Amino acid sequence: AIELKEDFRSALFNLALLLTDDLRPLEAAPFLNQLVKHHPDHVKGLILLGDIYINNIKDLDAAEKCYERILAVDAGNVQGLHNLCVVYVERGELLAAETCLSRAHLMAPHEDYILRHLKIVRTRLAKVSQMQQQQQQSVGGESERTAATTLPDGSDITEGASEASTNRPKKTVFITKPSDSKEKEPARMMEARLKNDASDTLS
Repeated sequence: AIELKEDFRSALFNLALLLTDDLRPLEAAPFLNQLVKHHPDHVKGLILLGDIYINNIKDLDAAEKCYERILAVDAGNVQGLHNLCVVYVERGELLAAETCLSRAHLMAPHEDYILRHLKIVRTRLAKVSQMQQQQQQSVGGESERTAATTLPDGSDITEGASEASTNRPKKTVFITKPSDSKEKEPARMMEARLKNDASDTLS
């Protein structure tokens, strides 16, 4: 079907979906690029292509363009907005991610996974803020603490102890998933939901 008609959208999307399900996403990407070239408003194709850019090709800029194109076509597309939030998280832009996820939560308050991801981002922001405060306190009181903790022989009783370093927050990895699979580690995953039953079908 693809050889007969280059822009046969259902064939292109279904083939790309099959390749992705078969754990061959890099082989799926060219078909998806061909699909969105001829059908720039194909939302499901853009969702899947964006997932591949994030998880496999590691091109956040390209993924961002996919999701922005979705929102340009359908401003109320929760999945596209959520996945754009993932891009911000992957870049470490936590404030932008919080704003993005807050908007997604308002659009879809019934989606528990969005609220869960919003809480994760807010927790990370709180830890970053706490670290910054501790570092400021550490710098501000460094001279006083040095004098107070120096023994008569000149040794330092706090050697090796650093509250800021011991309280450093662990990195949480956020990734998108091209299917509705269950999360094994909910606190470490941010999945994009591409539902198989919503795929194009040949008529």
